[in-house]
Parts: sequence; C-alpha cells; structure tokens
Amino acid sequence: KKIIPGETVDMVSNVDSLEDRLVVQSPVLALENAKQVITGMGQMVQRMYNASISYSFERNDKQLELGRRLEEMVDTIDHKVHDYLVKISVSNLDDKSAHHQSLYIDTIRDFERIADHAQNLFDFFEHRYEAKTLLSEGAEKDLKTLYDFVEKTLYLTVEAFNEHDHTLAEEIMKNEETIDAMVRDYRKKHVFRLHNEPQKGRDDNLYVDILSNVERIGDPCNNIAVNLIQ
Repeated sequence: KKIIPGETVDMVSNVDSLEDRLVVQSPVLALENAKQVITGMGQMVQRMYNASISYSFERNDKQLELGRRLEEMVDTIDHKVHDYLVKISVSNLDDKSAHHQSLYIDTIRDFERIADHAQNLFDFFEHRYEAKTLLSEGAEKDLKTLYDFVEKTLYLTVEAFNEHDHTLAEEIMKNEETIDAMVRDYRKKHVFRLHNEPQKGRDDNLYVDILSNVERIGDPCNNIAVNLIQ
C-alpha cells in the first residue's frame, strides 16, 4: 500500500489484496481483486493526467513532483498486477474468466501507456518553462478544449472498465474519432498562426508534439473500449 500525502484526496493502491493463495483456492476472486487494483491504477492515471494539465498552464513544482511519484506507482502496479494475472492464467479458468484475464492484461498496458503520455506532457512543459516559451491565446484556448474532452473520455474509460459498461465503451469509441478530428483542426490552426501571426517566444514546433501526445491518450482509451465490447 502506497500513499501520496499532501493531496486533497490521498491516492492509495492496495496491491496487498493480490494474494497468491487465491490463485489456487479461488481464481475468480483473485481476478476480482486484480480488477479492483486495476481500477485504482486507472484513477491514478486520471490524477496524473489532471496534474499534467495544471502544470501546462502554471509552473508548479509540486504538480511536477506529484506526476513523477504517480508514474512510479503506476509502473509498480503494472508489474505486480501483470505477474499476478500470469499466475492466474495457469488456473483452470472458464471461458468468461479467461476473457476477463486477457482483458485485464491489455488494460494495465493501456493505462501504463496513458501515464507515459502524461509524463511526456510534464517533460514538454518543463522544457518550455525553462526556455520561456509561451502559448499564444489561440493555442492555449485550443489546448484547454482538447484537454477537457480527453479528460472526460479518460474518466469514462475508467468507469466503463470498472462497470464493464458497453454503452460507455461505445461512447468512448466515438470520442476517439472526435479527438482525432480536433487535433487535425488544431494543427492546421497552429500552422496558420506560425505563418500569419509570428510572435517571438510563442507557438514553437513543440506544440505539435504536445497535441500528438494528448491525441495518443485517446488511443489506449479506445483500445480498452474495444476490448470490453469484444
């Protein structure tokens, strides 16, 4: 069990619930415990993404440190749950449980990918702050809109996984298409600003990488949704 103090809500992941004895005695219960830990992992990824959003618009070393600590926790959970699920796979699972076991392995990989992209956002903006590169008003407005939409999609993804909700999964898949369209539009607007509104210290080429990383957060969300439906 690890706790990050100093936050309004402490982030807790009880990996101790992954007991080896359950793998033999009750594989179904072992899977359920793994699911709860993975849901907690998804909530940590949400918190990490939200911290990266805050850091994007205000240089706050506490948010940067929080992001790094959350990434470490997500990596730890990734390894421990993966190893646990592999142990469960050797049990005599029925078809439904075997499907869940496969889904959970894919899901922890996707949540870990989202955490990687959130960490990239921290790195990009840390570099921008050090270079004193500012966002233009238009770039900041577009980025906030994209951030908000992806934040809602990530929230739906965690809920859909936890509840095994196909309706939410279908909504997430539609959202992924919207995210792609938004990023295409914002890239075009960025190029227009570069050529028509040159301002020193604003809208550098790194902005395209930022948009791409936010867009890629939608991909693992879509993967989780597709796996739930299939």
